[in-house]
Amino acid sequence: MKNSIVLVIGFGVSAIAFIRFTYFHGLFFLLLTAIVFAILGYRNRRRVLEDPEKMRALGEKKRRVERRLGLHPLFLDLPAGIDARGVIKKITDTTVRFEDNPKLELSLDVFPDDGPQYETIVAKYVPLILLPQFQPGKEFQLKIDPNQKDEISFMSCVTPEGQVIDFSDYALV
Repeated sequence: MKNSIVLVIGFGVSAIAFIRFTYFHGLFFLLLTAIVFAILGYRNRRRVLEDPEKMRALGEKKRRVERRLGLHPLFLDLPAGIDARGVIKKITDTTVRFEDNPKLELSLDVFPDDGPQYETIVAKYVPLILLPQFQPGKEFQLKIDPNQKDEISFMSCVTPEGQVIDFSDYALV
């Protein structure tokens, strides 16, 4: 809120200086506004970075926005994830594209190494080059977020020729 007020006042003073005085005065106030705005933004950012609770809340907000927009990467960084095996039961094209990569809704049977089997539906952007690998009946190595069972990362799969495709090698969004 404070940043918005400073920005509005600064631009207002700059506009008045442009109209009433010379361009030099207007540019001076515009530059002064930008400097003050940058300082306030830096102080606010530092305050957020120093508070672990605010950083956690910011991370959760980012994940919610990514989930709502469907920008989940195929490979999530889940170092503490649970290893699992997954089999695709059904694939539905959502008709959404990101950089020409289709967003698919995948119905999966998930077999965690240390828990009961369950079914879930995840929506992922799949690169066109990997599209032949995402077919019903195909088996994948997965990592599951221990806190949210629907947060799944596709780690690898085996092609019919026996070649292992490691999805961490791809920069996927």
